[in-house]
Amino acid sequence: MTTANATPAELLTAARAATGDRSPAWGTSWGRAAAFLARQALEQAVSTAWLGGLAELSTASFSDQLVCLPLLLGDEEAARARQAWYALSRACHAHPYELAPALSEVVELLEAAERAVSSLSNERRTTAP
Repeated sequence: MTTANATPAELLTAARAATGDRSPAWGTSWGRAAAFLARQALEQAVSTAWLGGLAELSTASFSDQLVCLPLLLGDEEAARARQAWYALSRACHAHPYELAPALSEVVELLEAAERAVSSLSNERRTTAP
């Protein structure tokens, strides 16, 4: 599987697998890899969700798509999805003065991404032609 043609569900499954395989070969990279895959799943779910009614937004910058997310999900759910994306983005990047994300942090971020992807896919089903 390449991440370019994987579905959000496949990416989330791969992220979960990365949290289960914390062998020494991974070093501390498994957490960032899981966060990256989960963030990519969320980005794909957001971009796909726009195809139901506001297709022109699927080509907008991702930050613009996040700003417009309340149009699809409502304020509360959109805020949770944005928060998940920002937290995943932070976990993806290595900072020389910070530790890699802990397993509990990564699992929590994956759960947030899964909830957001689920909300977006439910929205897509209800607005699909």
